Amino acid sequence: MDLKNNIYVVSLTHWDREWRFPFEKTRMLLVEMMDNVLELLDKDPDYNCFHLDGQTILLEDYCEVRPENADKISQYVKAGRLLIGPWYLLPEENQMSGESLVRNFLWGERIGRKYGGNMKVGYSPTSWGQVSQMPQIMKGFDVDSIIFYRGISPDQSPDNFYTWEGPDGSSILGIRLGDFARVGFFHLVDRAVVFNRYWGDDSHQWNQGGKPFRLSGSGSATPYEFHQPPNGWHPENIEQSLETLENEDLGEWMTPWALSCECDDCTGPFVFVPKIIKEANTLISNGKEIKQGSLPEFVAMAREHLNENELTVLRGEMRSSQKAGKWTDIYAEIQSSRIPTKYINRQMECLLQRTAEPLGTMAWMLGREYPIFSLDRANRLLLQNHAHDSIGGCGRDAVDNDVRYRFGQIEIIAQGITSAAALEIAGRIDTGDVASNEVLLVVFNNLPRKSNHIAQTEIDFDRESNIKGFKVCEMDGTELVVQTLSCSNAEAIFNHPYEVPCRMSSDRWELFFEANDVPAMGYKVFRVIPMEGEYRHEGTMLVAPTSMANEYLEVQVNPNGTVDVASKETARNSTIEHLEKKPSSLPRGHKKRHQILL
Repeated sequence: MDLKNNIYVVSLTHWDREWRFPFEKTRMLLVEMMDNVLELLDKDPDYNCFHLDGQTILLEDYCEVRPENADKISQYVKAGRLLIGPWYLLPEENQMSGESLVRNFLWGERIGRKYGGNMKVGYSPTSWGQVSQMPQIMKGFDVDSIIFYRGISPDQSPDNFYTWEGPDGSSILGIRLGDFARVGFFHLVDRAVVFNRYWGDDSHQWNQGGKPFRLSGSGSATPYEFHQPPNGWHPENIEQSLETLENEDLGEWMTPWALSCECDDCTGPFVFVPKIIKEANTLISNGKEIKQGSLPEFVAMAREHLNENELTVLRGEMRSSQKAGKWTDIYAEIQSSRIPTKYINRQMECLLQRTAEPLGTMAWMLGREYPIFSLDRANRLLLQNHAHDSIGGCGRDAVDNDVRYRFGQIEIIAQGITSAAALEIAGRIDTGDVASNEVLLVVFNNLPRKSNHIAQTEIDFDRESNIKGFKVCEMDGTELVVQTLSCSNAEAIFNHPYEVPCRMSSDRWELFFEANDVPAMGYKVFRVIPMEGEYRHEGTMLVAPTSMANEYLEVQVNPNGTVDVASKETARNSTIEHLEKKPSSLPRGHKKRHQILL
């Protein structure tokens, strides 16, 4: 048997933290898988090494159940037989903020150091496309190579090696996997030799054994589990399977060795790999060989044989939609699945990263204890929701339920941090010159620049005071423009650490007001002054019964129902005209469309 390439087999798992099953069910499978990994590394010195899918969260999840195995894990990580990181977990990069991506690596580094250190290869097998700044982010964590397959095509990089350059000029070595991506050796060789099955055959019959079992009534999606998983040994398939691997997956490589990954979704280590490799090497007649090793070793070998200055240079995000192999397309529908969950993710990122943390830091600078436990808890929950199938929305409904629950916990924690920090800051404001019946409004600005905006707030007045009007002012008494929205009855609750919660029957006013010149990363105080009798905020944009204007626009409502809009800045006019009413299949209550005639 002749081979075109020396074949370098990298054994790993692709671990979906939650996808086919919710997290807690998947963790039960993880514990079994990790127990088998450690047992295999203990017993078989010929099994070179195993990769935990570029993640460190697997160790966190596993050691919550098996804390007694943490030292053994560290021993194998330090020995290079168990490869972890550099990610905390594998995200869908296009659905989150850049801050979240950086923190994913920060948490990966944090956990990796605890267990002996991360590998410095950017294995990224799951994101549906890569963001353009990934070279810059990875270089910041001393990761100078990347391996992925979704979002890059042979048209972009005809060879398996290329240079990927980020917007800031950072560059890393890129490795494009073959058409079968991370599963080639497993599907085309392992399954043929052990199970006598070739690519695409996923059938099972009762007479194939294994003692399969499932609980009756547990649901149509509940699989049978094997008590004694059936295996076999078919060395007669080795030559054909390797020929298929080279012809349908690997092709020609620029280096002496071709990379072939061996895994599938949530599979454990394939104990037969050393035996398959040993048997295959006895059949090769042209001096080539097969061996099992690690991704860092393969990258080091490649660099010895490549002139990186001559490689194709790629720039920008990697989101090629071309399907050039079995799993190389980006599944564009992921971007629009479970949209409400994606909205909540963005809201929670902003609440945690742009509100709770800045205010918590401001309060810490004033002497309050930094809420490290609560922030760590919230950030861990947020990152867990960024697992590619979780935020991608392609898991089962039970998975999305878990994701929503975590977001709910994040909101509770972030709101608690925000409230406590704001209380600490507001409590330090000197109120000596403020009348007892006045209310102070404190507007915080967590941006790195001065803020001018319209603030929305609510004010409670004791109902017995019978306040009918008020004005909002700067601290020097300058009155501000106010728009009241509503006034309703409310029970204001006062929480006392040494007393029962007390109440005040109140009139709750909701309003908008101008909050200008709020300093960067700071706050500004405004006074609410009760007035005798009713007090009207008479600011208006009306300039005539049928027209209104501000500093930017003039609007005229015409007798025929059209509206003329004129820009004061550009002197450009337009007319908004109602379309004639026509029969429509739209549901009752659907808003009419408008046409803008320029």
